[in-house]
Amino acid sequence: MKLHGDTVAGKKLEFIRKDVGGVAPDPAKRLAQELVVREHADIFTGFALTLNALAAGDRSAEAKKFMVVMNAGPLQGVDEAVRQSQTSEGFARRGVRGAERTWPVAV
Repeated sequence: MKLHGDTVAGKKLEFIRKDVGGVAPDPAKRLAQELVVREHADIFTGFALTLNALAAGDRSAEAKKFMVVMNAGPLQGVDEAVRQSQTSEGFARRGVRGAERTWPVAV
């Protein structure tokens, strides 16, 4: 914003930062709801923890707000929920994937 300003296509950008302090799906969902209702947020972005991203994703989908998950990767047991969220409209994911199993092949 320092380099290019805070306006894009005639609309002013404003960044609102919220943090639930760890794995906390219920507070993440509540904060997402507050961002829609009180702050009139148009885009959700960030999310370092999958369960929080999934909880907020429910609210963003209901409100038809675009959501970009920057870093949350799938956890064992929630992989299917992540896949379903990734295929819904208004959802993009950029970031890590779960660790893949590897075996040494050199002697």
